[in-house]
Amino acid sequence: MEKYDVVIIGAGIGGLFCGAFLAQIGYKVAIFEKESYAGGLCSSFKNKGFVFDVAIDSIGGLKEGEFLQRVFRKLNIEKKLDLIQMQPIRRNIFPDFSIDIPSDVSTYKERLKKLFKAEENGINGIFSFMEDFYKQSISSVLGDESVDTFKLRNLMGKSFQSLLDDYLKDRRLKGVLSSYCTSLGLPSREVSAIAAINTLIHYVKGGACRVRGGIQKLTDLLVDLIKDHSGEVHLNEKVEKILTEKNRATGIVTKKQRYISSKYVISNMDLKTLINSMVLDSAMDKNRVERLNKLEVSGSFVIAYIGTDLDLRENKLASSLGCFPSYEVDAMLNKNKNAFFGLSIPSILDNTVAPKGSYNMVAYWPLSEHKTLDKNEIANKLTKQLDRLIPGLSRHILLQQIADAKTLFRYTGNYNGAAYGWKQNAGFYANLPILRNLMENFYITGHWAGLGGGVMPSAISSLRVARQISKEKIEI
Repeated sequence: MEKYDVVIIGAGIGGLFCGAFLAQIGYKVAIFEKESYAGGLCSSFKNKGFVFDVAIDSIGGLKEGEFLQRVFRKLNIEKKLDLIQMQPIRRNIFPDFSIDIPSDVSTYKERLKKLFKAEENGINGIFSFMEDFYKQSISSVLGDESVDTFKLRNLMGKSFQSLLDDYLKDRRLKGVLSSYCTSLGLPSREVSAIAAINTLIHYVKGGACRVRGGIQKLTDLLVDLIKDHSGEVHLNEKVEKILTEKNRATGIVTKKQRYISSKYVISNMDLKTLINSMVLDSAMDKNRVERLNKLEVSGSFVIAYIGTDLDLRENKLASSLGCFPSYEVDAMLNKNKNAFFGLSIPSILDNTVAPKGSYNMVAYWPLSEHKTLDKNEIANKLTKQLDRLIPGLSRHILLQQIADAKTLFRYTGNYNGAAYGWKQNAGFYANLPILRNLMENFYITGHWAGLGGGVMPSAISSLRVARQISKEKIEI
């Protein structure tokens, strides 16, 4: 039987970060991935000379001294990536105005105060609260200080809408500040205030970047780092079973009937599938499994990957756009005329991801409802909305490829095509303890660890797991 210190199931970004941390400090690591490529939702694909990132608009937290920048520096990959700073990090378009979101909290506050003069005190108050909470959250991960337990307890069951109501009155301003809730797949009245704060501030304070050439460059660097430290990444090798002794994980069995022994098993895959079909019931804590099965997963996407030869420079577009036909934040993620859609145009900043004279763009419609929807019907609606934003676009489309929840499920195995792991609703964070200690020597990383989707939450969960396994404070 082959033996390793650590086996990781799934080469998504969380599994790769965790494997990199552990391989770098001497652990013998092997990652097993069912697909022919690494990265999961944090990967890129090519079509007719265009490069498309599967499900990443940008990476936050990469300013000097910010959390993810420190992670990249620790793993010696920062200088190997060509990172493109986005300015603005996003342009949000509302019915009667648009606002460019800068990568600076003070500047953003001033722009908001010019638009909403009567809300100056509320804007100062809520940003002071959010910045302080975010700082404590990151410091607790780094081990510098703990989160204010009173503040955390008050936020634990609170929605972001409820927090906005504590400070603000103007519904339009609340709609503006709710814009990043779309990155969590929930309207502000449902989404956890904790998740919304950390998502918003890690972009506005930490900046937003794109990787020149596509996000796959980051994924491939992490794979190379693991291999350079005697680790292994096995593609096209699906894990079908976790081996156990009593309540301890001891290894895995792959579809190719390879029996692998390991001291630790880390899951970077859909947790519902794992606990219900890959592990003996007797090996897991029965109460935790029952509670996990009751947890809801996040919504998914309909995504249109588009190549165009329309000259977009004339439109003076930002590289990342959020389009909000209404201020009614509860309607942003439903299938109606007020539905939000996002648009990512990497080729405005990066001419390596599209043929000369052409542009790539990714239009996405995050959905909070688990319903069977006609992806082509939604794609047609998206195209009409894009035509209003960019006149003439529909006549200049060179290619269009559509993905939906079924597509995401096929390539990731995520339950219902979940885009962000668990549903980050108010009260969700009280469930984090049940995601730990399902079995001895078994750990969870990536968005199924409960910290949300995206590169930075995955890196946080990975650092935590690496520290737990190594029993040492891995400094970043």
